[in-house]
Amino acid sequence: MWHNRKWLYEKKALIRYEEYDMESLILGIRVILPIIVFMGLGYLFRTIRVAGEKTFREMNKVCFRCFLPVMIFYNIYRSNLHEDFELSVLIFAIISVLCVFFAAILFTNKAFRGSKNRSVVIQGIYRSNYVLFGMEVTRTICGEENMGMASILAAVIVPIFNVLAVVLFETYGSETKNKLHVLKGIVTNPLIIASVLGIVVKLLDVSLPGLAETIVGNISRIATPLALICLGGTFAFKKVAEYKKELLVSCLGRLVVVPLIFLSIAVFLGIRGSNLVALMVMLASPAAISSYTMACEMKGNGELAGMIVVFTSVFSIISIFLWVFTLHMMHLF
Repeated sequence: MWHNRKWLYEKKALIRYEEYDMESLILGIRVILPIIVFMGLGYLFRTIRVAGEKTFREMNKVCFRCFLPVMIFYNIYRSNLHEDFELSVLIFAIISVLCVFFAAILFTNKAFRGSKNRSVVIQGIYRSNYVLFGMEVTRTICGEENMGMASILAAVIVPIFNVLAVVLFETYGSETKNKLHVLKGIVTNPLIIASVLGIVVKLLDVSLPGLAETIVGNISRIATPLALICLGGTFAFKKVAEYKKELLVSCLGRLVVVPLIFLSIAVFLGIRGSNLVALMVMLASPAAISSYTMACEMKGNGELAGMIVVFTSVFSIISIFLWVFTLHMMHLF
């Protein structure tokens, strides 16, 4: 009798485990499938010549200057700073970014000493595509109503990414611009402006009229699909052999090493739920699309920067799926 009960208990536990395993698998597919579809559409459109690479780059510029800032503003505007804000999570995120930045500098000092590509590799490791990939993944997992902490992180982390990039290329770039011009570029960055404006509106408790809020919300929903389509439309696989070391280091650092170390620390510190999801997408997202623009503007190796964006984006389809699946299987969100 006792053995029968034990067998039934183990069977029920196994069934529950298999159900949760399937739930985690479905969640991983739900997160990554839209990204694959939209990027694939962009690549298909360019392949069948519906639009050329130049068109996609121009649309990407429109997205970066218009749609993404609106999305950031709207997410912050819709967030509940009092309920969603977690100072400890914000501090952890900032410290993580700074640690990755300086660790990448130390590592590349040995691996790429004297190389003009060093600054581009460092940027590829520390600077994630948090706004584009991160927001979409967080929305899929947590729902629109639980985007608060993710939006707050975006408001703080995106400016830090940009400032560190300027410092990086000023220090290690082969050529530099006038510092006042660089400072102007930071201050006029659309994502930074949107972040600051969203925080100010939220702190002042300003409410948009109903129709205006609807319009802003609809515009914000354009950003992610359009940006992913543009990214797929600009994919190019040139000179892979020439940059294989830089690409290998950037991909492993951005998609595996950084999230493995800092997500482990976050879990150890007891961070769970939507806060852990926000950190996961910040740490595990591919290299930021804007890192290509930054490298070109600051006279870095734009070609390599673009390839890092492409390869980390492609491989992130697998890595993000695995991170989502693993953390969900561990009942961490």
